[in-house]
Amino acid sequence: MRKLLHTGDPAPAFQVESTAGDSLDSAQLFGKSATVVVFFATWCKVCEVKLPLVRETLADYGEVSTIAVSLDDVSTFHRAPEYLERHGLRMPLVRGALYPEFVLAYDAPLGVPMVVIVGRDGTVVDVQSGWASGHGERLRAALDAARLPPTGN
Repeated sequence: MRKLLHTGDPAPAFQVESTAGDSLDSAQLFGKSATVVVFFATWCKVCEVKLPLVRETLADYGEVSTIAVSLDDVSTFHRAPEYLERHGLRMPLVRGALYPEFVLAYDAPLGVPMVVIVGRDGTVVDVQSGWASGHGERLRAALDAARLPPTGN
């Protein structure tokens, strides 16, 4: 069984490509900025509540790298770009089905929505599965902590 991510774990390395053709490489992100990876699906009812919370929170954190990962299958993935746009999320979109190892490393097996906040030092600061009251404050606190310079700087 796959190990779940926990606070303080090293974030799994990745090399994926966005639907726009941009290379997204953890080696280029970690160490430079906090990174937020948002897993969602267009059919997910809880995502309809969680994604606006993510958008509102991220609006105050300009230097954070963000990645949206759609877990839609072939029959619904075509909706993903419009879905992100409707929620006001302007971030690179990755088709999760093309990168199963990446999805399993970050999302196994909790499902959507899932938000993983990785600090500048490449360690997991927080993992939020689903939606709960207090997630907004927790996300803000995690982003504050994630933006701190790596230990020793």
